[in-house]
Amino acid sequence: MTTKLDLTATTNQPEFKADLAALLAEGPEYTSDYSLSMLSSLLTISNCGRESLAQTRVLFSKTLAKKPTRAFKYITNKPNFDDYYQWEDLSFKALPSKKILNKIKRTNFQLIEQFFTQKKLKLKKLAPLNLLKNLFTDYLNEYLIKNYLRTVISDLASPATFLYLQWNIVCDEIPDLDYALELIHSLEQALVLFYQFLASCEVITQKDSNLAKFELEQVLELIHSECLEEVAADQIMQAFPIDDEDDLLDLTNPDKAAQVLAKLYDLKESFEQPQPTPPANGKPYMKLHKPK
Repeated sequence: MTTKLDLTATTNQPEFKADLAALLAEGPEYTSDYSLSMLSSLLTISNCGRESLAQTRVLFSKTLAKKPTRAFKYITNKPNFDDYYQWEDLSFKALPSKKILNKIKRTNFQLIEQFFTQKKLKLKKLAPLNLLKNLFTDYLNEYLIKNYLRTVISDLASPATFLYLQWNIVCDEIPDLDYALELIHSLEQALVLFYQFLASCEVITQKDSNLAKFELEQVLELIHSECLEEVAADQIMQAFPIDDEDDLLDLTNPDKAAQVLAKLYDLKESFEQPQPTPPANGKPYMKLHKPK
């Protein structure tokens, strides 16, 4: 379905809207407040093109952040950066002039500095500050302005899709699965803190920050399921090594069939055991690649 959406988004607007409506109608989960955010995450993870993503978010604007309408109790910080809503009308359009783009980047740097200054102690417990600061710079000044313009108020699904992208990078860089998960958990918690901080600065509502947190949790769940599948596949391969393909799992012999069933039962027992938590910080962190 994502392939068809990507094609019709660039060639046939009415058909695109009809196909998208049909996709949304397929599952009851799409009727929730999180429908667009879930869909945009799905399309991004499925490598669907930017036309589908941009137009999906414009047609169903539930992930566009909203500025608080009054002084709620959660607004506890005064922003030391420019108002992002001055560029609201530029979201999902072609990149603006170099002058405007530089101003947005400068505002992003100011936001990052204030966030890391005020949340330093909490962030230090997650990962080295220079690593996190580099990742946030990549997120705001590269990932969100790649091909078309987005800012922190443009799309509340972006932190989740960025997290998934970083997971793919970490998997390529780090063979230790537990350590890779530890890094991703740190980034996920830092992004949750970041969107809560945006709410405290009156940039987005508390509901918006909760939506960003929800999306991050959904992607983290997806990442954990992929890890479990990888671990299960490795254990099965170790339990049934392919020495002779012609003799692979020949179950006509009752004794051999009984051995296979016993191994499968042991594997099932191991899959159902609680998964170990990522190890404590005991290894040096590495700098991750920038999004491509």
